[in-house]
Amino acid sequence: MEQAVLQLIKEGAVKKHIRKATVHYKNKRDFVFELLKKHMKDLADFTLPEGGLAFWIVPKVQLDWDVVTALLLEKNIKIIHPKQYSQNKVNGFRLSYGALSEEQLEQSIPLIAEIFSKFF
Repeated sequence: MEQAVLQLIKEGAVKKHIRKATVHYKNKRDFVFELLKKHMKDLADFTLPEGGLAFWIVPKVQLDWDVVTALLLEKNIKIIHPKQYSQNKVNGFRLSYGALSEEQLEQSIPLIAEIFSKFF
């Protein structure tokens, strides 16, 4: 096994895969950023992450996260409740995009925006 991995490294397969994955996830990150700007710019703050596969979304008003998570679940969107991030009150959530298709993102981000807008 070690010899096989060493051979892949020597042949440049690992570097090639890393370059390909980096381009793929950068494009996906940029795609999500455009969706967020289109649907949520007036509802929440977010910044383009330099690394990782998630955005931190902070609504511009305090939300009732018990209600938000329930409403999202009705739309088949599951998020980690913000209380899981800290013992202090957190008004935001982590939007992970790595495992979602562009189609799923195009469908879910407008739904999240629709639910957020109910609190404005």
